[in-house]
Amino acid sequence: MRRWLCCVLALVGLAVGLAVPVSAQTQSSTRWVYYDPRDPRSYASLQAQHRYLDIVSPAYWFIQPNGTVTSSEQPEVVAQMRSWGLRVIPMVQKYSWFDKMHPWISNPAARARTADQLATLLEAGDYEGIHIDIENIHNDNGGYLTAFIDALADRLRPAGRLITIAVPARTAAQPNWHRAFDYAALAARTDLVVVMAYDHGYAAGRPAPVAPMPWVRDVLAYTQAHVPNEKILLGIPFYGYDWNLTRRGWARYVGVNEVAPKAGQRGFEPTSGAAWLRYTSGGEHHFVYYDNWQSVQAKLDLVAHSGVQGWAAWRLGYEDPAVWTLIAPRR
Repeated sequence: MRRWLCCVLALVGLAVGLAVPVSAQTQSSTRWVYYDPRDPRSYASLQAQHRYLDIVSPAYWFIQPNGTVTSSEQPEVVAQMRSWGLRVIPMVQKYSWFDKMHPWISNPAARARTADQLATLLEAGDYEGIHIDIENIHNDNGGYLTAFIDALADRLRPAGRLITIAVPARTAAQPNWHRAFDYAALAARTDLVVVMAYDHGYAAGRPAPVAPMPWVRDVLAYTQAHVPNEKILLGIPFYGYDWNLTRRGWARYVGVNEVAPKAGQRGFEPTSGAAWLRYTSGGEHHFVYYDNWQSVQAKLDLVAHSGVQGWAAWRLGYEDPAVWTLIAPRR
């Protein structure tokens, strides 16, 4: 009887262990999310799910073409995040694309003024650090971006602030894609690097998974070849794209909360690890690729097995609510 009972308990234990996702069992990963202060859905998600997070990066600061930084800080929300035990690392983005920002980023004095203003904002808010998300710059401006990080480091390092950065995804097959972002040089100057492993399928292209798993693995492998594991956060999409197949044109950026209630044909591609929806509205045919809990699970498992520091999700308010069942709360 005792031997039979032990066997049953062992089998039950094994079944429970297999039922718990690897990512949920792993406590060591850094859990980082982006928060949009302009979207009530983002704040609602923050309120509901804060216990599953370590770092929140709110989109508070924008660099204007002349280098001036504009702010949309929310002191009361920051205080609330800190009361929950979260680290707050505001994100700074640039206002416009390509040539409109060239006069600023190519000017050492302008970069220095921007760095001074950001350092003042960080000190005033007593933030733990800063997150640089300066995308869509010319390949020839890469040295200027690195120089800007140097200017920030000169001001922030003495105060012990963290310097973090988001970089576009690259693979060994596309080593010159977004070559303005020198992975090794930026990693040497920053504390954490978020590799944005999404937008493989993008708004201006044809319907395709946003972050297919074979590509994500290649992105992470390339990043690991240039950035130390302890500095890498894998970017995970919480969103999707809705392509209007009738009208063509650019796809619409959508959250899973918009996709869930739609009636249509649904599926999941095991190879790409992407969820999809085909539906008709007003006589027009649509196709959506998005990341649901299954897609996110595959990426969390990749993080757990790869030895990198953790993950960063874009963004709160777009996610499949079931993703939170995959993540262990902070202890």
